[in-house]
This record gives sequence, structure tokens and C-alpha cells, in this order.
Amino acid sequence: MGRVSFDESFFENERFNAYARWMRAFWRENVQNSVDARARRIDISLETVGDVDDKLVRVVFADDGVGMTRDVLENVYFALGRSTKDGSDASNVGGFGRARILTCFGMQSYAIRTLDNVVEGRGGDYTIETVAERHPGCRLDIVVNRVFLPELRDELEDYLRLCQPSGCQIVVQGEPWKAWCNKGGHVRDLVQDDQTFARVYVNKSGAHTGQVIVRIHGSAMFTKETKAAAQVVVELEPSLSRKVLTSNRDGMMWRYERVLDTFLEELAVNTTSAIKPRFASKDDRFEGLGFMLASPSVTVGSHARSAQALQVGPAGFVAERVVHLDGQSQAGVRDQGGESAGSGVVAGMPWTGDARAAGAAPLDLSLQLRTGASAGEAPPQDEAPRPIAEDIPSVQLVIDSENPLIHRAAWRYHPKNWIYAPTRGGGFVRQGADIYKLMRIWRIALEEALHGYFVLRPQASAFQWGLGWVLSDDTEGLFKSVEQARVFLLNPVDDKGRVRFRLSSRASIKRIMAVAKHEVAHLERNWHDETYASFLTDLDAQYDEARVFSRIRREISA
Repeated sequence: MGRVSFDESFFENERFNAYARWMRAFWRENVQNSVDARARRIDISLETVGDVDDKLVRVVFADDGVGMTRDVLENVYFALGRSTKDGSDASNVGGFGRARILTCFGMQSYAIRTLDNVVEGRGGDYTIETVAERHPGCRLDIVVNRVFLPELRDELEDYLRLCQPSGCQIVVQGEPWKAWCNKGGHVRDLVQDDQTFARVYVNKSGAHTGQVIVRIHGSAMFTKETKAAAQVVVELEPSLSRKVLTSNRDGMMWRYERVLDTFLEELAVNTTSAIKPRFASKDDRFEGLGFMLASPSVTVGSHARSAQALQVGPAGFVAERVVHLDGQSQAGVRDQGGESAGSGVVAGMPWTGDARAAGAAPLDLSLQLRTGASAGEAPPQDEAPRPIAEDIPSVQLVIDSENPLIHRAAWRYHPKNWIYAPTRGGGFVRQGADIYKLMRIWRIALEEALHGYFVLRPQASAFQWGLGWVLSDDTEGLFKSVEQARVFLLNPVDDKGRVRFRLSSRASIKRIMAVAKHEVAHLERNWHDETYASFLTDLDAQYDEARVFSRIRREISA
């Protein structure tokens, strides 16, 4: 039986051709091997050897890890494709059995001192000698051409600046290295096949703004460029590294690369959203009269196309209210036939009713009475609290913040707390009256934006929609799909939990209109790219602010 043979130049060619930046990869593989060997300290030095004519440099890389026995050297290290990192230890990262081509076999020459073994080698030829004096860990003496010395030094420093290995001190030329890359705060996880394979961190003040650094155990694997004004670190799950990374560790396998590239695309066109921390958001929904239905409709007389707003009621019926361009409305009832809006496309992304976020904790927003609520005109006839209105649709409430001030304000925005309540003195309070008015203003602003959407997209399919609140430190609005509906959420609070809108302020109402247009425009495109910006411009041109103000005065202020 024959065996595959190879020329001695194979190893040197691998060094130059198998890696995007072989000198950076050289340092990466040596550092990662030491980390996998549980080293607590790594010493690195570069020094010239021989006389000037020799033109050689020795790289010394020494660690205090577990080292290699003679059996491991002969049957694993010098057997390409084999590795002691067989996956049984989830903390190990390597296992491809090829890094030694770069770190030793492709160099001018090399020597290995580990435990009681001394190896001398050049290319694929080597000798092993057993010695009496035991050497802890592993020391590599690697000889390379002196022409590489300046770049090797630069690449070592550039590489270490991307890293932050946990529990391992690195000493360069006798000086402890301190210029580590702080990963910043966790903002999201990357998931493939229902399995988290990486965690994403953002540091807005990091030294590597515009770079995405992919690491394992704090050791950098490779980098990508980004237009984001932040440093982004992607820490891979070590136990999945052999599935995720290519064999040269300069990139990822395509399924995982696709997930990372999707994130980077979002990062490029929608930076604020992409790097915003993903909290364990809390979702709740007040069912009310149900979702509404929006669809294109030709109205009577000279009126052009307009949006229909249909209130989904009980027993499969729909209470229909057609909003005309003049702001008037007609009411009627028709049988819905039990049909739902079905599946479709929301802002370029599939929607089939994603329900609530997986793992979202339910809100504890039990009925709460507060003194100092708005005074009403007439007390209710009975003593029990009752709703201040009967026409409230489904209202979604999302808390996307860890701010305790925002959490304390959340109860005010749940419709079950908008009530007539008796007081001990025989009077009553209308708790939540102003929030109820704010919700109605938000609905009117959305209806006008939906009208504009259907003017621009008259062939668009009908869909169920809802409204509600997103309580956040920095988000003005949110568009998402919930079950069969598309919901548009307004952030009514500032970072102190205070109401950010004044109902008597024209500027506040105009701001609400702007958020409504912004969120409805996401029906066209999810991300803030050129397509989204162009549609938002067209929608703004269709939006009639005067009609919105007129409806607010007629339906709410009166």
C-alpha cells in the first residue's frame, strides 16, 4: 500500500498560504496552546542569533502548563491531524491538529523542551531525547529569518492588544503585558440551531473602534471591520469552537458565519439597535377588545384610498370603523368568519406570530390604587373600582430596561389600572385618565400613518395590528410582531420614569406623530437603511398633521 508523500517546501507554503496573516496566526496559536494547557504564565522573547551573516531570529515561547509526554510528542504532536483536544474537555479550543505546521514545522528550525523531553527539528525531521532534568510546562525555541523580526514584533503587540486571557499572565521581553482589550458590556447572544454559540459585548470607549474581535477565552481568533462607532467583541463558546471555526481559525463555518454577518449587517445600518443591551425584557398584554385590522379601502365620494381600522371583538365579529380623509368615521358590524391575518412578511422579515420573547418573565402589575389621581366629574354609582373606558383595544406593554425608576412607573401604563376608584371621603379618583388620553392620541397618530402606508402600498395585504407601550431608557418606539398582529409601541417615559409627553403641548403631539411614522415605516423595512429612509420620506409626505390635530381636538379634547 502506498503513502502520500510531500515535499519539504509543503510546510513553508502552508505558513504563507493557509493563513490570512500568518504572523498574527503564529502568536494566536502559541498563546491558545498555552491557555489550553492551563498555563498561568507565558514568557515571550525575540532575539537575534548567530552573526550578522546568519540573518536569524530566535522566538522563545515558554509556559508553565501541563507539558507533553514522549508518547504525546511521538503519537500526537508529530502525527498531523491528531490532537489531544478530542472534545472531552469543553474548555479546550484547538483540536484540528494543524497549528504545529505554522508554529514549528514551517519555520527555519525549532526546539521543544517539555517535561523530561528535548526535541530538535527542522521541517518534518526531528529527534527526541529523554533527559534527567525535568522542565515544567513547555518551551519552544523557534528560529526564523531575521527579515521577519520587525513585523513579528508589531504583530505580537497588535495581537495582544486584542486579547484579555483570563487567569494567565503574559510577559513580553521581561515586562508583564498590561494593554488588554476590555470587552465591555454584554448586549446579545448569537444563536444557531437553538444553541448559543457566541456572546456579543460592546465597549463604546474601547481602543478598537470600528472592529469586531472574535475571541475564545479572551484570546483573539480573527477580526472583522465594522462602521459602528464602538468596539465589538464576540466571545465564542469554547465547547463549540471545533464546530464553529474553520481549521485555520481565521473564520467560521458558513452556518455560523451567516449569523455573524447578519449581525454585522444590522450593525452597519442600525448601529444603535444592534449594540443596545438586550435585557430580559418583560412583556404583558391587556386583551381589551382585541387587535384591530388595517387594510386598503376605497372610500366614498372624492376621497382616495384610506386605511380601514377594524376592532376585533368577541365571538368572531369585527366592529368596523372606516377612517376617512376628513377624519369622519362610520361604524358597522360584520362577521369575521374566524379568519386571522395569517402569515406574511413584516418589514422584510418572516412573521408567523412570534408571541412573546422566549423566557420573558410575566409582569407583576396587579391593581394598584394611588392617591393624587385625576379628579372626575361624577362618581360611579357603586363602591367597586371600575374601568374609566370600555373601548380599550389590546394593549401590549414591554419593559426593556433594568432601570428601577422605569420599573416603578410601569403600573401606570397597564389599562387594568385605569379606573374609577372611590376614596374614603366619599369622593372618587379617575386613575390613569391622562395615560388613557395619551393612548388615544397614539392611536390617532398611528391610524394616520397607516393610512399613508396604504396610499403608498395599495396592494398590501390586510393585517391585524395593535398598540401599546415600550418602557425603556433610550428607545422612543418599537415595532414588533405578537401572535397574528403587528404592534406599534410608544415609549411614554424618560430615564427617570416620568411622563415624557405633555398632552397640552403641540410639540409633544408632533413628536408622537414622528414616532408613529417611524414605526409604521418598519412595515416596509426592518433596518434603518436607504430603503427605509426613502419610504419614511414618502410616508412623511402623505402624513396630514392638520387632520391628526383636528381629530385630537374633536375626539379627545372636547
